[in-house]
Amino acid sequence: MATLTGQVYSYSNTVPQKRTLTDRIILASPYDVTTILRLGTDNASKFALINWPNRVYEWLQDAYPARSDAAAATNITNSTTTTTIAVTTGAKFQVGDVVQLDDEFVWVSSISSNTLTVVRGFGGTTQATHESTATAYIRFTARIEGADSSSSPSEEVVSVTNCTQIFHKEILMSRNAQDIPQYGMSDPWAYKQDKAMDELMEELDRVPFYGQRAVGSASAARATGGFRTFITTNVTDLNSVALTRAAIDTQLDNCFAQGGRPNVIFSGSYAKRKMGSFYEGFVKTERSEKVGGILIDRLQHPILNYEIELIVDRNCASTDLWGIDDRYAGYVEYQPFMFEPLAKTGDADKGQVIGEYGMVVAREKSHFRIQEISLTA
Repeated sequence: MATLTGQVYSYSNTVPQKRTLTDRIILASPYDVTTILRLGTDNASKFALINWPNRVYEWLQDAYPARSDAAAATNITNSTTTTTIAVTTGAKFQVGDVVQLDDEFVWVSSISSNTLTVVRGFGGTTQATHESTATAYIRFTARIEGADSSSSPSEEVVSVTNCTQIFHKEILMSRNAQDIPQYGMSDPWAYKQDKAMDELMEELDRVPFYGQRAVGSASAARATGGFRTFITTNVTDLNSVALTRAAIDTQLDNCFAQGGRPNVIFSGSYAKRKMGSFYEGFVKTERSEKVGGILIDRLQHPILNYEIELIVDRNCASTDLWGIDDRYAGYVEYQPFMFEPLAKTGDADKGQVIGEYGMVVAREKSHFRIQEISLTA
């Protein structure tokens, strides 16, 4: 034992000193689950899933026939009188269609594979030459009185499949670890359960942004697909250039043209700040003049009269932005998260937090993605 002489300082012997510390654990959690809170976890009834729950599930989709096609218009670039027009997909058209090429309208009199025979200058419009990149817009059908019926284009009902995913975290704690009083937790066993639950909720929140569908087997895990599995049509790759308002507006236009109305945008913090900068000088604020900066959490749709909610999620990749029509997207719950005690092994308690969830992302053309956003521009 050491012998102390002279004046005693608080630094001299700290062993018997009582510690001063908080009687609670400060956990700086990165586990915000804003996407879960926005989309909800139990949407089986919303999507009218029958025979639910099941580990593999489907949703049925139908669509109206396309109303435009690319004209392979080499034969109309130098002629105002030719009556045959090559298109990319002749099956989109029917006899009697009134088709617009630039400012000229034509009437389809017959179809052979991908070649339309037409009446030029329909309805008194001016016959003209057209670029080979012209788009043929099907405006409507005008039938001749008494004409025989002919086949019409139609879309078939399709089935889209996804799988549920099992989320799991095991907890193992010895008897002594549970019995010894601990600062910040009155019940260490319950604390570990709650923390595991939070971690799994965070994993579930990642699913929309990173989920990859995997059917699974007896020896391979199954996984649920998220946004990136199903949203493939309305995708803009910025190739590491700056996010612009025009890029967002273009994709909103694309969704609108196909029947969608995205009403929520998920992004990381950088894209959220960038979107806010688009509207500097256009924001009406009633906040104190002593407060600097702007806060934008909604955008006004440039076409339709509704607002688009902006949500920042730490789990969304910084270079991604997702526009979602929440009528057609959400989680489905097979088994809510719950704690289950497992068989005791030795002088320790064992348990697991487990849950099973999937996602539905229907009508993928109602949603959009902007990827590879520059984080410096």
